[in-house]
Amino acid sequence: MRVLQVIGAMDRGGAETVVMNLLRVMDREKVQFDFLVHTQRRCDYDDEIEALGGRIYRVPLYNIANARKYRACCREHFRAHPEHRVVHGHIGSCAGIYLDEAQKAGRATVLHSHSQNYERFPMQQIFNWMARPGLKVADFFLACSPEAGRDRFGDAIFRSELCRVMPNGVDTSLYRCDEAAHKQAKADLGLAGNLVVGHVGRFIEVKNHRFLLKVFARLHDRRPDARLLLLGRGPLEDDVRAQARDLGLEDCVVFCGVRDDVPRYLKAFDLFVFPSVLEGLPMATIEAQAAGVPCLFSTGVPQSALASGFARRLDLEAGEEAWAAAALEQAALDRPRVEGASDVARAGYDIRKTAQWLADLYARLASGLPE
Repeated sequence: MRVLQVIGAMDRGGAETVVMNLLRVMDREKVQFDFLVHTQRRCDYDDEIEALGGRIYRVPLYNIANARKYRACCREHFRAHPEHRVVHGHIGSCAGIYLDEAQKAGRATVLHSHSQNYERFPMQQIFNWMARPGLKVADFFLACSPEAGRDRFGDAIFRSELCRVMPNGVDTSLYRCDEAAHKQAKADLGLAGNLVVGHVGRFIEVKNHRFLLKVFARLHDRRPDARLLLLGRGPLEDDVRAQARDLGLEDCVVFCGVRDDVPRYLKAFDLFVFPSVLEGLPMATIEAQAAGVPCLFSTGVPQSALASGFARRLDLEAGEEAWAAAALEQAALDRPRVEGASDVARAGYDIRKTAQWLADLYARLASGLPE
Protein backbone atom coordinates (compact mmCIF):
# COMPACT_ATOMS: atom_id res chain seq x y z
CA MET A 1 0.00 0.00 0.00
CA ARG A 2 1.27 3.48 -0.88
CA VAL A 3 0.54 6.22 1.66
CA LEU A 4 0.76 9.88 0.66
CA GLN A 5 2.45 12.13 3.22
CA VAL A 6 1.37 15.75 2.69
CA ILE A 7 4.03 18.08 4.07
CA GLY A 8 5.69 21.44 3.43
CA ALA A 9 9.24 20.74 2.31
CA MET A 10 11.31 17.69 3.16
CA ASP A 11 14.11 19.61 4.83
CA ARG A 12 15.48 18.74 8.24
CA GLY A 13 12.90 19.75 10.82
CA GLY A 14 10.53 18.37 13.41
CA ALA A 15 7.71 16.75 11.42
CA GLU A 16 10.05 15.92 8.56
CA THR A 17 12.45 14.09 10.87
CA VAL A 18 9.57 12.10 12.34
CA VAL A 19 8.40 10.98 8.90
CA MET A 20 11.92 10.08 7.74
CA ASN A 21 12.57 8.06 10.90
CA LEU A 22 9.40 6.10 10.11
CA LEU A 23 10.26 5.64 6.43
CA ARG A 24 13.69 4.21 7.26
CA VAL A 25 12.33 1.41 9.45
CA MET A 26 8.90 0.80 7.90
CA ASP A 27 8.30 -2.59 6.26
CA ARG A 28 8.18 -1.20 2.75
CA GLU A 29 6.78 -4.46 1.41
CA LYS A 30 3.61 -3.47 3.28
CA VAL A 31 3.71 0.34 3.36
CA GLN A 32 5.57 2.74 1.08
CA PHE A 33 5.55 6.50 1.66
CA ASP A 34 5.15 9.00 -1.18
CA PHE A 35 5.27 12.75 -0.58
CA LEU A 36 3.17 15.70 -1.72
CA VAL A 37 5.35 18.74 -0.99
CA HIS A 38 4.63 22.44 -1.23
CA THR A 39 7.83 23.58 -2.89
CA GLN A 40 9.33 23.31 -6.35
CA ARG A 41 12.94 22.96 -5.18
CA ARG A 42 14.92 19.89 -4.16
CA CYS A 43 15.01 19.42 -0.39
CA ASP A 44 17.38 17.90 2.16
CA TYR A 45 15.75 14.47 2.22
CA ASP A 46 14.75 14.09 -1.45
CA ASP A 47 17.66 11.88 -2.47
CA GLU A 48 17.13 9.53 0.46
CA ILE A 49 13.38 9.34 -0.13
CA GLU A 50 13.91 8.32 -3.75
CA ALA A 51 16.61 5.82 -2.80
CA LEU A 52 14.11 4.18 -0.43
CA GLY A 53 11.49 3.92 -3.16
CA GLY A 54 9.43 6.98 -2.37
CA ARG A 55 8.01 9.32 -4.99
CA ILE A 56 7.87 13.10 -4.63
CA TYR A 57 5.04 15.17 -6.10
CA ARG A 58 4.86 18.96 -6.02
CA VAL A 59 2.01 21.43 -5.62
CA PRO A 60 2.10 25.24 -5.21
CA LEU A 61 2.59 26.69 -1.77
CA TYR A 62 -0.87 27.55 -0.45
CA ASN A 63 -1.34 31.26 0.29
CA ILE A 64 -5.15 31.74 0.50
CA ALA A 65 -5.16 33.86 -2.68
CA ASN A 66 -4.45 30.76 -4.79
CA ALA A 67 -7.08 28.59 -3.06
CA ARG A 68 -8.90 27.70 -6.30
CA LYS A 69 -5.69 26.75 -8.12
CA TYR A 70 -4.42 24.82 -5.09
CA ARG A 71 -7.66 22.83 -4.81
CA ALA A 72 -7.53 22.01 -8.51
CA CYS A 73 -3.94 20.73 -8.17
CA CYS A 74 -4.91 18.48 -5.27
CA ARG A 75 -7.99 17.20 -7.11
CA GLU A 76 -5.88 16.36 -10.15
CA HIS A 77 -3.32 14.54 -8.03
CA PHE A 78 -5.87 12.25 -6.44
CA ARG A 79 -7.48 11.62 -9.83
CA ALA A 80 -4.14 10.65 -11.33
CA HIS A 81 -2.91 8.56 -8.37
CA PRO A 82 -5.51 6.07 -7.13
CA GLU A 83 -2.70 4.05 -5.54
CA HIS A 84 -2.65 6.49 -2.60
CA ARG A 85 -5.24 4.77 -0.45
CA VAL A 86 -4.38 6.74 2.70
CA VAL A 87 -3.48 10.45 2.85
CA HIS A 88 -1.55 11.51 5.96
CA GLY A 89 -1.53 15.28 6.41
CA HIS A 90 1.14 17.16 8.37
CA ILE A 91 0.09 20.69 7.29
CA GLY A 92 -2.86 22.11 9.18
CA SER A 93 -3.34 25.43 7.39
CA CYS A 94 -4.59 23.92 4.10
CA ALA A 95 -5.78 20.53 5.38
CA GLY A 96 -9.36 21.61 4.84
CA ILE A 97 -8.62 21.61 1.11
CA TYR A 98 -6.28 18.68 0.43
CA LEU A 99 -7.99 16.30 2.85
CA ASP A 100 -11.39 17.32 1.49
CA GLU A 101 -10.28 16.48 -2.05
CA ALA A 102 -8.77 13.22 -0.80
CA GLN A 103 -12.05 12.21 0.82
CA LYS A 104 -14.02 13.10 -2.29
CA ALA A 105 -11.67 10.82 -4.22
CA GLY A 106 -12.45 7.97 -1.81
CA ARG A 107 -9.26 8.02 0.28
CA ALA A 108 -8.85 7.57 4.01
CA THR A 109 -7.47 10.68 5.68
CA VAL A 110 -5.26 11.33 8.72
CA LEU A 111 -4.45 14.72 10.25
CA HIS A 112 -1.32 14.97 12.43
CA SER A 113 -0.54 17.64 15.03
CA HIS A 114 3.16 18.17 15.70
CA SER A 115 2.94 21.29 17.87
CA GLN A 116 1.04 23.19 20.48
CA ASN A 117 -0.54 26.57 19.78
CA TYR A 118 1.80 29.54 20.16
CA GLU A 119 -0.88 32.13 20.94
CA ARG A 120 1.73 34.77 21.76
CA PHE A 121 2.73 34.90 18.08
CA PRO A 122 0.19 36.65 15.76
CA MET A 123 0.86 34.26 12.88
CA GLN A 124 -0.25 31.35 15.06
CA GLN A 125 -3.65 32.95 15.58
CA ILE A 126 -4.03 33.19 11.80
CA PHE A 127 -2.95 29.56 11.47
CA ASN A 128 -5.55 28.44 14.02
CA TRP A 129 -8.28 30.11 11.98
CA MET A 130 -7.03 28.55 8.73
CA ALA A 131 -6.69 25.09 10.30
CA ARG A 132 -10.27 24.70 11.57
CA PRO A 133 -11.76 23.29 8.33
CA GLY A 134 -9.30 20.39 8.43
CA LEU A 135 -10.96 19.08 11.59
CA LYS A 136 -14.11 18.34 9.59
CA VAL A 137 -12.51 16.26 6.85
CA ALA A 138 -10.13 13.92 8.68
CA ASP A 139 -11.06 10.30 9.38
CA PHE A 140 -8.42 9.96 12.08
CA PHE A 141 -6.24 12.28 14.17
CA LEU A 142 -2.70 11.81 15.47
CA ALA A 143 -0.74 13.99 17.89
CA CYS A 144 2.85 13.90 19.07
CA SER A 145 1.77 14.65 22.65
CA PRO A 146 -1.44 15.15 24.64
CA GLU A 147 -0.82 18.90 24.66
CA ALA A 148 -0.45 19.02 20.88
CA GLY A 149 -3.64 16.98 20.44
CA ARG A 150 -5.82 19.05 22.75
CA ASP A 151 -4.56 22.39 21.43
CA ARG A 152 -4.92 21.59 17.75
CA PHE A 153 -8.00 19.37 17.69
CA GLY A 154 -9.98 20.41 20.74
CA ASP A 155 -10.88 18.31 23.75
CA ALA A 156 -13.85 16.51 22.16
CA ILE A 157 -11.81 15.12 19.26
CA PHE A 158 -8.80 14.41 21.44
CA ARG A 159 -10.86 12.29 23.87
CA SER A 160 -12.64 10.41 21.07
CA GLU A 161 -11.80 7.01 19.61
CA LEU A 162 -10.65 8.77 16.44
CA CYS A 163 -7.57 10.34 18.03
CA ARG A 164 -4.37 8.82 19.38
CA VAL A 165 -1.06 10.12 20.69
CA MET A 166 1.77 8.69 18.57
CA PRO A 167 5.16 9.26 20.22
CA ASN A 168 7.94 10.65 18.02
CA GLY A 169 10.11 7.55 18.00
CA VAL A 170 13.85 7.37 17.38
CA ASP A 171 16.25 4.60 16.46
CA THR A 172 17.91 4.36 19.87
CA SER A 173 20.78 2.28 18.49
CA LEU A 174 22.08 5.35 16.64
CA TYR A 175 22.37 7.37 19.84
CA ARG A 176 23.52 4.82 22.41
CA CYS A 177 26.66 6.22 24.04
CA ASP A 178 28.99 5.20 26.86
CA GLU A 179 31.63 7.32 28.57
CA ALA A 180 34.41 6.20 26.22
CA ALA A 181 32.36 7.15 23.15
CA HIS A 182 31.48 10.50 24.78
CA LYS A 183 35.14 11.34 25.38
CA GLN A 184 36.08 10.29 21.86
CA ALA A 185 33.30 12.41 20.34
CA LYS A 186 34.52 15.47 22.25
CA ALA A 187 38.10 14.83 21.17
CA ASP A 188 37.02 14.44 17.54
CA LEU A 189 35.50 17.93 17.70
CA GLY A 190 38.62 19.39 19.32
CA LEU A 191 36.73 20.04 22.57
CA ALA A 192 38.28 17.49 24.94
CA GLY A 193 39.06 20.09 27.59
CA ASN A 194 35.78 22.00 27.39
CA LEU A 195 32.32 21.86 28.87
CA VAL A 196 30.27 21.29 25.72
CA VAL A 197 26.76 22.77 25.84
CA GLY A 198 24.51 22.00 22.90
CA HIS A 199 21.22 22.88 21.23
CA VAL A 200 19.53 21.45 18.12
CA GLY A 201 16.76 23.44 16.47
CA ARG A 202 15.75 25.93 13.83
CA PHE A 203 16.56 29.58 14.38
CA ILE A 204 12.98 30.74 14.88
CA GLU A 205 11.23 32.67 17.67
CA VAL A 206 9.72 29.68 19.44
CA LYS A 207 13.14 28.05 19.97
CA ASN A 208 14.18 31.05 22.09
CA HIS A 209 17.84 31.28 21.07
CA ARG A 210 18.13 34.81 22.48
CA PHE A 211 17.32 33.56 25.96
CA LEU A 212 19.65 30.60 25.44
CA LEU A 213 22.57 32.93 24.71
CA LYS A 214 21.84 35.01 27.81
CA VAL A 215 21.82 31.84 29.90
CA PHE A 216 25.05 30.69 28.32
CA ALA A 217 26.66 34.07 29.08
CA ARG A 218 25.89 33.54 32.79
CA LEU A 219 27.08 29.94 32.62
CA HIS A 220 30.27 31.01 30.85
CA ASP A 221 31.03 33.45 33.65
CA ARG A 222 31.23 30.44 35.97
CA ARG A 223 32.79 28.05 33.48
CA PRO A 224 35.08 29.95 31.06
CA ASP A 225 35.91 26.60 29.42
CA ALA A 226 32.29 26.24 28.25
CA ARG A 227 31.47 26.18 24.54
CA LEU A 228 27.98 26.40 23.03
CA LEU A 229 27.29 24.40 19.86
CA LEU A 230 24.17 25.40 17.90
CA LEU A 231 22.95 22.95 15.26
CA GLY A 232 20.35 24.15 12.75
CA ARG A 233 19.49 27.01 10.45
CA GLY A 234 16.66 29.48 10.12
CA PRO A 235 15.65 33.10 9.55
CA LEU A 236 16.95 34.38 12.89
CA GLU A 237 20.46 32.98 12.59
CA ASP A 238 22.05 36.33 11.68
CA ASP A 239 20.35 37.98 14.67
CA VAL A 240 21.67 35.28 17.00
CA ARG A 241 25.17 35.64 15.57
CA ALA A 242 24.99 39.39 16.22
CA GLN A 243 23.83 38.78 19.78
CA ALA A 244 26.75 36.43 20.39
CA ARG A 245 29.12 39.18 19.25
CA ASP A 246 27.39 41.77 21.43
CA LEU A 247 27.76 39.48 24.45
CA GLY A 248 31.45 38.93 23.70
CA LEU A 249 30.84 35.23 23.07
CA GLU A 250 31.79 34.98 19.41
CA ASP A 251 34.78 32.75 20.27
CA CYS A 252 32.69 30.51 22.50
CA VAL A 253 29.57 29.94 20.37
CA VAL A 254 29.87 27.64 17.37
CA PHE A 255 27.24 27.75 14.61
CA CYS A 256 27.33 24.24 13.21
CA GLY A 257 24.60 24.56 10.57
CA VAL A 258 22.47 21.64 9.45
CA ARG A 259 24.24 18.35 10.12
CA ASP A 260 23.89 14.82 8.79
CA ASP A 261 25.73 13.50 11.85
CA VAL A 262 23.57 14.81 14.71
CA PRO A 263 24.14 11.64 16.82
CA ARG A 264 27.89 12.32 16.72
CA TYR A 265 27.37 15.82 18.10
CA LEU A 266 24.90 14.70 20.75
CA LYS A 267 27.42 12.16 21.98
CA ALA A 268 29.92 15.00 22.41
CA PHE A 269 27.56 17.20 24.45
CA ASP A 270 28.05 17.44 28.21
CA LEU A 271 24.77 19.32 28.50
CA PHE A 272 21.72 19.93 26.31
CA VAL A 273 19.72 23.13 26.91
CA PHE A 274 16.32 23.62 25.24
CA PRO A 275 14.46 26.77 26.39
CA SER A 276 11.62 26.78 23.83
CA VAL A 277 8.57 28.94 24.43
CA LEU A 278 6.17 26.13 23.51
CA GLU A 279 6.56 22.79 21.76
CA GLY A 280 4.54 19.77 20.70
CA LEU A 281 7.15 17.10 21.30
CA PRO A 282 10.51 18.08 19.79
CA MET A 283 12.57 15.22 18.36
CA ALA A 284 15.81 16.77 19.57
CA THR A 285 14.78 16.35 23.21
CA ILE A 286 14.23 12.61 22.76
CA GLU A 287 17.43 12.16 20.75
CA ALA A 288 19.50 13.98 23.37
CA GLN A 289 18.14 11.75 26.13
CA ALA A 290 18.78 8.64 24.03
CA ALA A 291 22.43 9.74 23.88
CA GLY A 292 22.49 10.02 27.68
CA VAL A 293 23.06 13.79 27.68
CA PRO A 294 22.01 15.65 30.83
CA CYS A 295 19.16 17.92 29.67
CA LEU A 296 17.44 21.10 30.82
CA PHE A 297 14.13 21.92 29.10
CA SER A 298 11.66 24.75 29.56
CA THR A 299 8.16 24.02 30.79
CA GLY A 300 7.11 24.95 27.25
CA VAL A 301 8.28 21.42 26.42
CA PRO A 302 5.56 18.93 27.42
CA GLN A 303 5.96 16.70 30.45
CA SER A 304 5.78 13.69 28.13
CA ALA A 305 9.18 14.69 26.70
CA LEU A 306 10.82 13.65 29.98
CA ALA A 307 11.66 10.18 28.71
CA SER A 308 14.61 9.42 30.96
CA GLY A 309 16.33 10.20 34.23
CA PHE A 310 18.61 12.62 32.36
CA ALA A 311 16.13 15.48 31.91
CA ARG A 312 14.36 18.10 34.00
CA ARG A 313 12.20 21.14 33.20
CA LEU A 314 12.41 24.73 34.44
CA ASP A 315 10.04 27.65 33.90
CA LEU A 316 11.46 30.43 31.75
CA GLU A 317 10.20 32.90 34.36
CA ALA A 318 12.92 31.63 36.70
CA GLY A 319 15.33 33.84 34.76
CA GLU A 320 18.77 33.54 33.24
CA GLU A 321 20.75 33.17 36.47
CA ALA A 322 18.56 30.35 37.75
CA TRP A 323 18.77 28.64 34.37
CA ALA A 324 22.56 28.86 34.35
CA ALA A 325 22.74 27.36 37.85
CA ALA A 326 20.29 24.57 36.95
CA ALA A 327 22.21 23.84 33.76
CA LEU A 328 25.45 23.34 35.68
CA GLU A 329 23.65 21.10 38.16
CA GLN A 330 22.43 18.96 35.28
CA ALA A 331 25.91 18.86 33.74
CA ALA A 332 27.17 17.36 37.01
CA LEU A 333 24.56 14.57 36.90
CA ASP A 334 26.21 11.32 37.99
CA ARG A 335 24.56 8.63 35.88
CA PRO A 336 25.98 6.31 33.18
CA ARG A 337 25.19 7.80 29.77
CA VAL A 338 24.59 4.38 28.28
CA GLU A 339 21.33 4.15 30.23
CA GLY A 340 19.75 6.89 28.11
CA ALA A 341 18.89 4.73 25.11
CA SER A 342 17.23 2.11 27.32
CA ASP A 343 15.25 4.76 29.19
CA VAL A 344 13.92 6.25 25.95
CA ALA A 345 12.90 2.86 24.57
CA ARG A 346 11.08 1.95 27.80
CA ALA A 347 9.25 5.30 27.70
CA GLY A 348 7.64 4.32 24.39
CA TYR A 349 9.88 6.15 21.94
CA ASP A 350 11.17 3.12 20.05
CA ILE A 351 10.74 3.93 16.34
CA ARG A 352 10.23 0.32 15.26
CA LYS A 353 7.26 -0.13 17.57
CA THR A 354 5.84 3.19 16.40
CA ALA A 355 6.23 2.18 12.74
CA GLN A 356 4.44 -1.13 13.27
CA TRP A 357 1.57 0.56 15.08
CA LEU A 358 1.23 3.14 12.29
CA ALA A 359 1.29 0.47 9.57
CA ASP A 360 -1.54 -1.33 11.37
CA LEU A 361 -3.51 1.92 11.56
CA TYR A 362 -3.11 2.53 7.82
CA ALA A 363 -4.29 -1.02 7.11
CA ARG A 364 -7.39 -0.58 9.28
CA LEU A 365 -8.27 2.74 7.63
CA ALA A 366 -7.73 1.34 4.12
CA SER A 367 -9.82 -1.74 4.88
CA GLY A 368 -12.88 0.48 5.24
CA LEU A 369 -12.54 1.82 1.70
CA PRO A 370 -14.29 0.36 -1.33
CA GLU A 371 -12.03 -1.61 -3.66
